[in-house]
Amino acid sequence: VDLILSFDFSARPSDTALPFKEILLAQQWANLNKVPFPKIDQNIVNVEGRKECYVFEDPEDPKCPVVLHFVLANIRFRDEIKPGVPRTTDEEKEFADFDIFDDPQRPYSTFNFKYPKKSFERLSKLTEYNTLLYTDLIKGKIKQCIQRRQKHYSDIKRPIGLSDIKKLPINREHSVNLEHYVESFDDGLYDEMNK
Repeated sequence: VDLILSFDFSARPSDTALPFKEILLAQQWANLNKVPFPKIDQNIVNVEGRKECYVFEDPEDPKCPVVLHFVLANIRFRDEIKPGVPRTTDEEKEFADFDIFDDPQRPYSTFNFKYPKKSFERLSKLTEYNTLLYTDLIKGKIKQCIQRRQKHYSDIKRPIGLSDIKKLPINREHSVNLEHYVESFDDGLYDEMNK
């Protein structure tokens, strides 16, 4: 796994509480099971401030996935209907003016199994906005992961190679299809590496 998109919808004591409880549990599980996982440093909030998405990565370990951790946060959504498009009408502003965890009525409690239409629409649009806000980051990290994989290719073992296909008890047509599939993993880099 090269890239993990983590969408954390877990409850927090308040909108300003640190949003890392679940991702820290994932890190703990990964450490116990010897699975590569970046260090989750909660001090990132002190450095970068409150925001909708945090990046955790280990640039020294090419086998460690990049984690983009999206949290429920109504920050820029209050002022923008879409990234870069300000809210203009009173109706648009009222729709986006809500707290998630600080609201005393707790309309977004994880113990609610049914949400009123407006509450559902707010959460849905908030999540869509927060994801769109970081589209360039997502694309950039995908590109980074591809480049990292190509650079460190010899360290990464493939589950199957073209030479393995000949050993399988399958007919010629299936063999050719499987060869094309294996080649598609990395556009022939595997063959070049094994020459």
